[in-house]
Amino acid sequence: MPAAGQEEPDPLPRRILISLSRRRTSSAGATPPPKRGPAHRPHRVGSALLFPVKGVPVPPALRMFRYLAIAEACSWAGLLVGMFFKYVVVGNDIGVKIFGPIHGALFVAYVVGVFLAARVAGWRLGTIVLGLVCAIPPFTSIWFERRAFRRYGAAQTTATEAPVTSRS
Repeated sequence: MPAAGQEEPDPLPRRILISLSRRRTSSAGATPPPKRGPAHRPHRVGSALLFPVKGVPVPPALRMFRYLAIAEACSWAGLLVGMFFKYVVVGNDIGVKIFGPIHGALFVAYVVGVFLAARVAGWRLGTIVLGLVCAIPPFTSIWFERRAFRRYGAAQTTATEAPVTSRS
């Protein structure tokens, strides 16, 4: 207890008080940024692929798109290894003969998968074009698939959290 005439010391440092005041003055209606990390990644429950926040089930077309994107990236890896052996190591084109047609078929399937997923998820034209462009550079189909699933999960959870208003 302070003596007469002395002020009581601040219980919290000024830095913490400024931080707390900023939190209180932030916009009240703003939604917090999406959480990241292993606890917020999609995971399986039973046979359906679910998003962790509200358990949003993923339609079969989007699940198939995920599998096609991963398979297309793996076929890219096989084709690149085959080309490495053909042009650098051996000079034999057996790897390209094997992985070339596999990659070609998976590339076409990925393109069809982009259109089907776009129809189910309601993607805009720019997202569809980005998905098609991501089929060309190696391994970008996986990046696009992750991005699409993140956005689909966020859109579905915000749609299910929207307040229901009744008209009287």
